[in-house]
Amino acid sequence: MDVLQNIRNKYNSFTETERRIADIVLQNPQRILESSISDLTKMTGAKSEAMVTLLAISKPADLVSAISHTGESKGIVEVARKTKQLKIPVVTITGNDKSSLAKLSTVVLRTNTKETKIRTDAMTFRIVQLAILKAIYTIV
Repeated sequence: MDVLQNIRNKYNSFTETERRIADIVLQNPQRILESSISDLTKMTGAKSEAMVTLLAISKPADLVSAISHTGESKGIVEVARKTKQLKIPVVTITGNDKSSLAKLSTVVLRTNTKETKIRTDAMTFRIVQLAILKAIYTIV
């Protein structure tokens, strides 16, 4: 059973917040795949903890990808922690292979870019992330 069907099957047992998240996931799964936890919290008005709760319906046959340049983004680290507890593999793209996120991950893909406070320079990491994700998607 895929994740979307799992969400549909458990929908009635969700809290109001979890249903709001589930509705958005079910309406546009592709957009969700391209969104960060921060984006999802803005879309749903929910806290990142609710995203972690919804993740609990996943199963070990699933895979979670986590992206954080520093590897210390609180929401992403928390999702990885919960994912590891559920024995779901985590593939991480990060610039810091010694980070909290990397330590929780099954596979770490390390990027070699420097993120700065200048927005155009920060885009370098995002371009590298996108290239890695496209390569993985093409292989799978």
